[in-house]
Amino acid sequence: METLIETESSDSAETEPVEKNNPNGFTEPITPGEVPSSVLKEALDNETPRLFGVSAHGIRGRTGVEEEAAIARDLNAMKDGSEAIGEELGMETIGYVVMYDGNTAIAYRYDSSSSPRDPHLIGAMVNRRMPMRELLKVMGDAV
Repeated sequence: METLIETESSDSAETEPVEKNNPNGFTEPITPGEVPSSVLKEALDNETPRLFGVSAHGIRGRTGVEEEAAIARDLNAMKDGSEAIGEELGMETIGYVVMYDGNTAIAYRYDSSSSPRDPHLIGAMVNRRMPMRELLKVMGDAV
């Protein structure tokens, strides 16, 4: 299966965020004086999910390009695996996947309000074993 999620290069500042006016702010630009490492540190200290908007155009988050690359790699593996399972079971699109790796929860869900021709995903990563229902709710609220 081909990799559909590519991280954005640092020279892609002109690319529009996947979602605008998001109350959680995960696709909003970093405000002046705020740096990705401080946003990441705060999320890690508070064990809050780091959310990412994902489309065929790239991935956007607020915690830096290293995190975007890590979540893109994980989301590609999860997406490929869920597509293979869906095909084997004769199912259509799998709407969400949650994976636990030690004390980390990683998830994605399709944004049902996006265009079927250009589907968007919401990705999340949190440094604790967050209950699936709670993580999916956070991601749903971000849509």
